[in-house]
Amino acid sequence: WRFRYDWQTFHKFEGPRTATVKAPLEKIPIYFRGGRIVPTKERARRNSLVMKNDPYTLYVVLDAGKGASGSIYLDDGESMNRFVFHINNDQVRFHTWRPHCYARGWADYFFATYTPADTRLNGLLTLLYCCCAVTICSKLKRVEFSFAKMVLSAQIVRDTGFEAANVIERIVIVGLGSTEQLSAMSAVSVTGGQKRALSLVVSGANRDVLIVRKPDVPIAREWEIKFN
Repeated sequence: WRFRYDWQTFHKFEGPRTATVKAPLEKIPIYFRGGRIVPTKERARRNSLVMKNDPYTLYVVLDAGKGASGSIYLDDGESMNRFVFHINNDQVRFHTWRPHCYARGWADYFFATYTPADTRLNGLLTLLYCCCAVTICSKLKRVEFSFAKMVLSAQIVRDTGFEAANVIERIVIVGLGSTEQLSAMSAVSVTGGQKRALSLVVSGANRDVLIVRKPDVPIAREWEIKFN
């Protein structure tokens, strides 16, 4: 790995190396990996049901080449599709109960973070295999995010007709440039052919984090944000 960033302070660690960090009771050491885009929901709620329509925050943590990618899997949380799978020499074969089930799309998302050789994944798959079947939602959508050449974009790669009302209310970009460079930047969103100028704020302890305020782009549709 090359870069790691503290989840809260965005302090950068360059590697590969071993770092010793403090872990007091009030803070869990969690780090972003450079080159990743991470969507989160940050409004405190009593349960996940009331969070259903909450807006998202998108963390864009750039690598040394000023690029990043990530994805999000969305579903209605109600509809169901059932499929079974078999494990053979680290290969997973899915057999759907419906011929048009998008189980493969779910599998693509499932393997986005881990590889079959990962022992944690093997343990989870073994657990699921012992249960013989998995139930997933039939109404789903998978969206991939990417940041390259100063353009942040969202592309739908799997869709079974699911629509979500959620929007992205904040975008946090880490590793884009210096305070002077960020202060001189502007951004425009393009959604469905409609353009809109966006509000930018420079933040962070070292004034090196760029925040896009209220972009209000839909989480479940395709869009672009261009930075200049």
